[in-house]
Amino acid sequence: MKTKTFFQTICIVAISMLFVISCNRDDHISLTKEEIQEIETYNPQLLIENFAAALAKVFSENKEIRELVKDEALKMIDDDYDVLYILVKDVKLKDNSTLESNLSKYLPREKLSQLIQEIPTLTIFVPELIDDAFSAVKWDTDLDIPKVAFIDKENNVHYIDSFGDKKTFAHNEIPLFPIVVLKKSERIVLKSSKLRSSIQDNVTVIRANNGLEFVFDDEIYDNIKPKQILTRLGANTDIPSNMNKMFDAKRFKDQVNIWQRDYIYYDISSVTGRGSFNENFGEHIYSFQLLGDPNGAYNGISDQTGDPRYNSSFVTGPRGSTPIWTDGEFEFWVNVKLASKTAVGDGIRKKFKAKGEQLFDLDIYYPPRGSGTAFVRGVSKTKKFFLPQPMYLFSWDLEKFSETVKITIEEQDDPETITNSEKTTSTFATNFEFNASIGEKEKVGAKFGATSTESKEVFYSVVTTKNADPLGDVYIAFGHDVIISEQLVDNNLITPTGETQRPPTHYPNYQPAFNPSYISGDSYKIEVATLQLY
Repeated sequence: MKTKTFFQTICIVAISMLFVISCNRDDHISLTKEEIQEIETYNPQLLIENFAAALAKVFSENKEIRELVKDEALKMIDDDYDVLYILVKDVKLKDNSTLESNLSKYLPREKLSQLIQEIPTLTIFVPELIDDAFSAVKWDTDLDIPKVAFIDKENNVHYIDSFGDKKTFAHNEIPLFPIVVLKKSERIVLKSSKLRSSIQDNVTVIRANNGLEFVFDDEIYDNIKPKQILTRLGANTDIPSNMNKMFDAKRFKDQVNIWQRDYIYYDISSVTGRGSFNENFGEHIYSFQLLGDPNGAYNGISDQTGDPRYNSSFVTGPRGSTPIWTDGEFEFWVNVKLASKTAVGDGIRKKFKAKGEQLFDLDIYYPPRGSGTAFVRGVSKTKKFFLPQPMYLFSWDLEKFSETVKITIEEQDDPETITNSEKTTSTFATNFEFNASIGEKEKVGAKFGATSTESKEVFYSVVTTKNADPLGDVYIAFGHDVIISEQLVDNNLITPTGETQRPPTHYPNYQPAFNPSYISGDSYKIEVATLQLY
């Protein structure tokens, strides 16, 4: 789901489509210049409100600033139409002014500086409104002068126009006019706020003019770094090179009864074989699917304001249409408990996101032509979601890590995290010897070899998100089969469904027959692939 920080709630209200109605309220206030300047240093909420009023005025006065915000939003640096104020405030315009200098006509510079101190990731978000009413793509900077929305501490959503008039949205109202939203970024964070151990060597670092450094909260939001799209199986059924070793491992397993991962990670192809660890392979989540009653599965993860929802009734036709699904995506945390022989477990957290239409098929009633409104009767079934890029989790060095790994998935409802400590007993392989001729340790024999295993208590720091919807656990063992057949599975995705005339291009027509046993009760199932990394 869309994560909901204090200011992100504005974004949720602005783009969630519940009912298409106009947004007029009789109760409003008019902010004078004096009121704009009466900002208490301890009140960041009032600071935001006055910033919104100043930005609305600047939008009305300066087309070049409207163009600046539009152009920056279209870059989608965090995979959404977000503009970090700190990154654009000093951009020189044609008259040598800046966004900050224009704002300072209505808000003192010291207050603008204070705002950055209070909210370094202050973001100007350009929403996609229904009926193409407004979006970054559709923004006509000659004509469209956006109002500016923000939220107060009681979760009321207000907006201010260029005259300083403030109005308030009702809970189920959405705008049909140009508007931008002020919020705290949930996708870009201060680098200093991230644990050093969680920052990878090749992470994208964004540097502001004042020296502050920012990183993406998760790599899935990084739209600056070029994406490395992993080749999937096409209609010609050729096996991509990154999957070849899985199929070779299946043949060796069938012939001599070794573990498939023995061959993938250690090149062991016989019971008495030996080999050193190959770090060029890793475990990946390939697909995800919710299980159980389809409507129950939908209701279970659509229980918060801002979650994607289907519109019970919608309009479609030559005069315009409303979307079947509201904007937004479900966001899922994957937590991996990887026990280490050091007795301190590695907790791996990864996130993926999916739109409502990627997880569910809907039961839609279409009336006879010209006789009424189409409506959704409910969810007809859940769908297998193929991650656009298989999600890398870890490389399974059995000499260091336990032979069983626990994976927990939760649907995020709140970005705030909670850390708890846990203890478990894990089993480790001991069939490793140092080979002086190659200067490396080798795994001696397939499976656990001729040696016994050892058990250790392992302590974890487990991170979860507040108010998350836990979906359950699955356990993966090193000795489990990765694939169960040398034949490819026909996903039969080229037949049009009620909602779409063709599947997304990243859906494979054919895929390997992955181990089907990774099921968490009646909650979800995943497919796990051991793929070559490079």
